[in-house]
Amino acid sequence: MARPAGLTERFAKVNGVRLRYLMGGQGSPVILLHGYAETGHMWRPIMPILAQRHTVIVPDLRGAGGSAKPAAGYDKKTMAVDIHELTSSLKLDRVTSCPASATGRTCGSCATCGTSTSTATCRWRW
Repeated sequence: MARPAGLTERFAKVNGVRLRYLMGGQGSPVILLHGYAETGHMWRPIMPILAQRHTVIVPDLRGAGGSAKPAAGYDKKTMAVDIHELTSSLKLDRVTSCPASATGRTCGSCATCGTSTSTATCRWRW
């Protein structure tokens, strides 16, 4: 399926795994994290809206969508490191995170809840 206009598909090797993500827009960075048994595709309806005022980053977490599917590493801490390394590779030191759990979906926060303030700086706003 076609990606939303204005967002480009990218890949990053982080924490030993290749993650697929969409990125676009300008402004303060917002990372949208999907829930269990989902992909970044779940955010399609709001990606273009947020991209009008924000830099939007929409990864497929390890094991989902276009990201690599390693045999291990599906715990919260490892997935948090994946997202931290992704934002670090993009030279983002402060990111607003919107996990799927904030929208009524399940387990979307797993990749940020496991992140301590010593490894990443995140703001929670919803």
